[in-house]
Amino acid sequence: MMLAGIAANPRQRIEELPLLTAVERRETLGEWNRTEASYREEVCLGTLFEEQVERTPAAVAVEYGERKLSYAELNGRSNQLARHLRELGVGAETLVGICVERSLEMVVGLLAVLKAGGAYVPLESGLSAATASLCAGGCRGGSIADSVRAAGANCRSRVGGGLRR
Repeated sequence: MMLAGIAANPRQRIEELPLLTAVERRETLGEWNRTEASYREEVCLGTLFEEQVERTPAAVAVEYGERKLSYAELNGRSNQLARHLRELGVGAETLVGICVERSLEMVVGLLAVLKAGGAYVPLESGLSAATASLCAGGCRGGSIADSVRAAGANCRSRVGGGLRR
């Protein structure tokens, strides 16, 4: 297609040359890009996840490096951490700062915050303690999950200025 474009107009700028035929362009941008799907808007992500756990508990839900978690394992760990977060006061409209390196534990933490009813605020892991504290200041309840263990029980959280384990 590019060669045909060059032959048709040798003075044409490279970025103006056609890469696709009209049929290929319509197919790529139109037909293949139709990704809309209907979903139940009244259902929370946590509920949709639980439904997937029921359908495929042993299937791999998340993989990072050599490690994997099935839907059942991810669900169990996120439920455990969600209970802990609720005990710390996380609920509806609570923002929870998450400062965790990319890992399976990060996914557990994000899902747990959503299951507890809160919303997560991603914080960069390289932030100094003072900067992270400042960023988390906007979080209602001031919760920061800065270390989420795979089991979910060892979450360090800053609540009301005091660090609790």
